[in-house]
Amino acid sequence: MAGMLSNNAGRTFKARMAIQDQLFVTLQNGMKGAAGMKKYFVVSLVKNGILGGGIVADAEAITYHTGKVTVPTEYKKLVMKYEEISEVRKGWLFILPTVLVKMKNGNEYRFVVFFSRKRLINVIGKRGVSQ
Repeated sequence: MAGMLSNNAGRTFKARMAIQDQLFVTLQNGMKGAAGMKKYFVVSLVKNGILGGGIVADAEAITYHTGKVTVPTEYKKLVMKYEEISEVRKGWLFILPTVLVKMKNGNEYRFVVFFSRKRLINVIGKRGVSQ
């Protein structure tokens, strides 16, 4: 019985990894660099743990999305309008590269950025946010 559970857990893990790989390829090959188009980033929000998801940057805001069921509703679709962001800084969480987004209302959001941290900071900085 224990071996059966182990095999099912292994299959579930492999299926999740395949979905993540597919998402990454889609995001990397997606709409990059064109003016006025959305830009996508693979990130994890650091709030009571590391919550996997992604950021979509468009002309109005950056929006963090996650599909995790256990995440509080306020973080499932977190919209951060550029005019409400006071500062963006790069940093580290142990060995993981991070971006800290400080809001004018005092809220702070730290994201682990797996690819293109500099590009994310530049996208936000081009909208007039201090770095």
